[in-house]
Amino acid sequence: MEIDPEDEAFLRRFETLPKSRRQAMYIVTLPPKESICAKTTYSYRGLLERLRLDEWREVKAHAEVHTLQCDILGKLPPEITSLVARHLPLIDIIRLRRVSRRWQSILSSQSVCRAAVRKTLGRDPWVNSIPIPNTQGSASTTDSSHDFDASFASFVKRRYRLERGKPHKVFTMRSPVAFEDDDRFIPDSKVISYSNGICTWIGQDEDKSSVIALNLSTGEKKRFTTPNREGLLYLQISGSTIAALSLRGYCHVWNYDDISQFSSFRVPSLRCNLILINGKHIVLEYRNYLVHWSWDTRIARTIATGDSVITVAPHPSEDQITMIHCCLDEERHSGPERTLGEDGDEVLTSNKMPTHHLQTIKYTLNDENEWYASSSHPASISMDFSPMSWQWGAWQGRRKEIQPGQSSIFGQMENTYEEDEEGQMHTIPVYLSVEPNGLAAMHTFPRELDNGTQFVYPEEGIIYISIVSEGDWEYQRYGIAKSTDVTGPSDTYVSLDYSVQRVQGVKEPLRIFGDTKFLVFLGKNTMDIWVMDENAMDEKVMEEMRTAGLPKLVTVETV
Repeated sequence: MEIDPEDEAFLRRFETLPKSRRQAMYIVTLPPKESICAKTTYSYRGLLERLRLDEWREVKAHAEVHTLQCDILGKLPPEITSLVARHLPLIDIIRLRRVSRRWQSILSSQSVCRAAVRKTLGRDPWVNSIPIPNTQGSASTTDSSHDFDASFASFVKRRYRLERGKPHKVFTMRSPVAFEDDDRFIPDSKVISYSNGICTWIGQDEDKSSVIALNLSTGEKKRFTTPNREGLLYLQISGSTIAALSLRGYCHVWNYDDISQFSSFRVPSLRCNLILINGKHIVLEYRNYLVHWSWDTRIARTIATGDSVITVAPHPSEDQITMIHCCLDEERHSGPERTLGEDGDEVLTSNKMPTHHLQTIKYTLNDENEWYASSSHPASISMDFSPMSWQWGAWQGRRKEIQPGQSSIFGQMENTYEEDEEGQMHTIPVYLSVEPNGLAAMHTFPRELDNGTQFVYPEEGIIYISIVSEGDWEYQRYGIAKSTDVTGPSDTYVSLDYSVQRVQGVKEPLRIFGDTKFLVFLGKNTMDIWVMDENAMDEKVMEEMRTAGLPKLVTVETV
């Protein structure tokens, strides 16, 4: 349709008008009907009000071409974009690349991806870590020899599998250790252990004097024995270090990578609560004291701790151990107050409850090879807690290795409860750990995980929990929890509040081991291996393990 020359001239003139006069062309101002002489006027749509219905349809069709949406993310500076993207779930950073080419470019940049990963893990996995002396931290040197895009995609997939409990593959073995036929069977984690793709267990020969180590990535199997074929009771592996307690009262230590490296030391008692291994250091936990040993000195030293220790965290490279104590506030606790009554007898006027605080103490070896407290500072956690639950756990020796190389006792938060569907109130469980930077970390769990008997920390911010239902042994579960971190005042502590991602029922109680490569679910008769990292195991290894003997591979399932 051709436009009349006069109309075209009108349109050209309309385009040159300022904003105020353009508005005047389609807004007609008329006096109100009630008072023609009134100074107040009402604005009515001018040109738009004069359009016919068919003309409105044309206007609507043209208006739909012009979107009022604005790509805010695409217009932000790169620094602000990184701050926004770090709050996205990692899987969404890959999914949202499909929105537009601009988003594809933004969400594929290394700065954005690394910022999001650092927010999730608290570190950069694409940086080589070098331990810094006298600290729990490390220096960083960037490794630029990898394909970052492929590495990031592989990392996100693995992280998603860990959070959702969806392995890349699952293969099932017969249980490598024999257990008693008991309806209330709970697997004993002291006879089997796992670290960095290596699954170890005490051999089931007649004298139980050997340690079997199976590399799940390569299928290689090694056997470690003591010189005198001593029977073994308790086994632990971390990194390349294997430690086992024998019936004769020795702790035997092997190096998985170099079987020629072997050592042993005498232990004060077989009643060891836990064996902690971090780097080249081994700590045996007993009630009121610890025994420390390292590959460098090969000397065992005892540290008196008392019954107030909640958390123990040996340093991976230095002769240092960080502990969190539950200490009584002497200044605030004056004990019962008594006065003399009218008859001259003492009368109790007040009985103040004792108050406690948490103290982080670092112990170091001095020149005389004696342990001393080299530094001490309060962990000013602001939430109420129940010191008696921790002290009771210390007296009973009920410690758990929650994070690799660290132990802690569960406590209960005071004045904080969660109500279940039946209206019953449940206290909130809490445990403490020591972060790599030396800060105290408080971990709180929802009530669904209150009956957790064993915990696995495969990666920062994710915990797998084996749950035993009291009174109902037919209903056993495992849970997956994910955390969000909130830094405390003055950066003195970190609070990690866990939310349940998944709770899954199982046929029998389980012991769970694992890391980012594999998760091991040990039952009474079988042992399931979850392959979480698709690059951790070659397909040929599975075929070779079918005929590798004990433990016999039963099934392989692709998820």
